[in-house]
Amino acid sequence: MLLLRQLLHLARVQLTLWRRRPIEAGICLGLSVVFLVVANQVYTIWLGPHVRIGLMVEREALQTTMTIELEALGVSVEPYASSMQGREAMQRGDIVCLVAVEEGTPTRLSLYLAGRNLILDQELSSRLLQAIARAVEAESPSLRLEVYPPSRTPEAITTFMTASLLSFLILTLAHTNSGSFWVRDWEQMHLNSFLMTPAHRLALVVGRISAGMVLTAGLVGMAIAICRWFVFWSLPDQWLPWVGVMTLQIFMANSFFFAIASACRRYRFYVNVSSFLVIVLMFVSGSVTPVEVMAPWERTLALFTPTFYAVRSMRAVMLGLEPVRFVDMIAMVGWGIACCAIGYHQLGRGLWPATRSAAKERTTS
Repeated sequence: MLLLRQLLHLARVQLTLWRRRPIEAGICLGLSVVFLVVANQVYTIWLGPHVRIGLMVEREALQTTMTIELEALGVSVEPYASSMQGREAMQRGDIVCLVAVEEGTPTRLSLYLAGRNLILDQELSSRLLQAIARAVEAESPSLRLEVYPPSRTPEAITTFMTASLLSFLILTLAHTNSGSFWVRDWEQMHLNSFLMTPAHRLALVVGRISAGMVLTAGLVGMAIAICRWFVFWSLPDQWLPWVGVMTLQIFMANSFFFAIASACRRYRFYVNVSSFLVIVLMFVSGSVTPVEVMAPWERTLALFTPTFYAVRSMRAVMLGLEPVRFVDMIAMVGWGIACCAIGYHQLGRGLWPATRSAAKERTTS
């Protein structure tokens, strides 16, 4: 009974706070709706015109039948004159897989999968094989069918999963060990005391972001060292690009939660907003469902999130199946600088009048 009374008391306190600040309740409700909508949409594999399948068939009748069967799935079909051209296009990311009929003794029908995303390959292979089987049965029952899936050793699977998990481990650690400290000092007015000192607030931002990066990097390093005793996953052959990608992600994550904390300024509000954002960003980043098979509006949303570039660059550097894209690096740096600028601006707006006067006098002198 005592526990029940305490729970009811906390519920009444929460309702009272929401009644005084209804905008917080509205934001939490809005984020809850976004979470449910995005989660349900992203978990669905959408095969539409945005999913491009390569097709290389010399026999016209078989090519027509296979095109009809593949387009019946809703995908776009890109014809290629040779198997080599199609595989090169697949490596560039122009298509997600290649169906090729290679004439020989015997004639082979091959399904090539890119291997960049094991979830995508598994879903595509199950759906495409059914369509291919119908086409082969109609046109060439004696055709030999071969599938070339990428290597799926336990190490390959754990490395693929870890490449996504590391990005969100960095994000979560920055949320807990950087943003939480900022918002705590907002509530306790410690930042006003800091800003009364002769130091410029830019020095405060740079110093605390740097300290948060060191703390996040240290925790990530210890987690990696301990984790590999229990779950083996392949380390990248080249350490320098991996460390560079992780450093950019740590900077971006610490800056992102600095901006969120400076906008919320109350711990309870910050926890609600930031927790929902972490989950939503995880869904739309492509770590759960491949971006290639998301609905068009989801793919557009993903392009405007920092985690999309973080996950893609981490997979590239750890799996080695594609080069790290320069645009991903630029995007993470841009997000980090933009979030620092937002937090810096909010830091100036949040000063007490006396603090602003003192800061103005220091600037004038």
